Amino acid sequence: MTRFGKFKKATAVALALVAGFGASAPAQATVLAISVLEVTNFLFKDAVTGAVLDISQFSNPILQDTGTNTAALTGFATQSNTGSVFGGAALDISQACVGAVCPGQNNFGHTVPPPANQFTRADSILNGNPVTGLPGTLGANAR
Repeated sequence: MTRFGKFKKATAVALALVAGFGASAPAQATVLAISVLEVTNFLFKDAVTGAVLDISQFSNPILQDTGTNTAALTGFATQSNTGSVFGGAALDISQACVGAVCPGQNNFGHTVPPPANQFTRADSILNGNPVTGLPGTLGANAR
């Protein structure tokens, strides 16, 4: 056998070994995406004095909070929940969740990777008020 023939044979054996080991290795891919927007102690203040504004300083106020939580995941029906309140009351819309085992209502904690289940969810809660003169706590909060 020539030198070139031995090289071809050794190369073919090496490639076969690499292909054999590579083909037996398991493959796994996971995706984890989390997005949390949190606004705390939101206030309307006088630009000059810095004092928090009072509801009586507005001529015709209409206070309405509305929201929609929508969750969509391939292979599942989309779920959507909406809510609306007037007068500065708290708005706690039921979470929308599709897929396997979802966290509970108003659970804004972060999931540690890799995720144990496949799901998607949306949840929100609004409370507090950005002005004085309304029932409830001062300082609007949103999650």
